[in-house]
Amino acid sequence: MPELDRVIGHSLTEALIRGEAQGLPPIPPRWRAAVAEIAGCCHENRFVYLITTEPKFVDVKPLVEAGVWILDRIAPDVAAHYVLHLAGVASPSTQEFVGRLRADLRATAPVAVS
Repeated sequence: MPELDRVIGHSLTEALIRGEAQGLPPIPPRWRAAVAEIAGCCHENRFVYLITTEPKFVDVKPLVEAGVWILDRIAPDVAAHYVLHLAGVASPSTQEFVGRLRADLRATAPVAVS
């Protein structure tokens, strides 16, 4: 974990690059732009608000969809790690855990289709 912290830090862009190098499918272009736009707001100890030139609210839907898409893709890894390292006797199996995670993601945004 310290190695990831050192290499990636709080960089969303670097996290995507590293994730894709480890086998995460490339994030679709429609969401990559949203991540790139917000990436400059992530700093080591804080999140800096996004300044816009338009007097309207920023559309966060593409960013939420990007997050749901990524979480859907990593759900099996998250569940396997949980079951292997953290689960108790009453915890669900990896397969059941993945199913629950994906059901929650589909309820959040329809982009989770795995």
